[in-house]
Amino acid sequence: VGLLENAIANDVVGIDSKKEHVKDASDNAHFLRKENAKFVCKNIDEAVVSLCKKNHYDVAVLRSEGLSEAIKQSMILSRVNEILYVTSHASSLAKDYEDLKKYYHLESITPLDMYPHQAKLEMIARFVKN
Repeated sequence: VGLLENAIANDVVGIDSKKEHVKDASDNAHFLRKENAKFVCKNIDEAVVSLCKKNHYDVAVLRSEGLSEAIKQSMILSRVNEILYVTSHASSLAKDYEDLKKYYHLESITPLDMYPHQAKLEMIARFVKN
């Protein structure tokens, strides 16, 4: 569980394809007493599509180098109210924004200098449903 997910009061579902990431997230949730969080180790595209068909989510936190078509369509069709898109790839963010802008407006972009000795910038883009 990261700081973004910890701030979400509703249920949190974390998906990762690597077992060690899921274990770390579960350990963090336990340490932070975040009892409304669960984590699954699956193919991210398949899990997002499956979960969005079965559930409604208010907020989706997506860490990505670019969203697949399956994830973008799942966000649109499931009517997720807000997307927090975390990336260090501005070109992927711009491309995904072009695909999402009919359904979501870009509320803000917050730059984070997570790598002070590198020419790399992390960004959190907040998309809100139109």
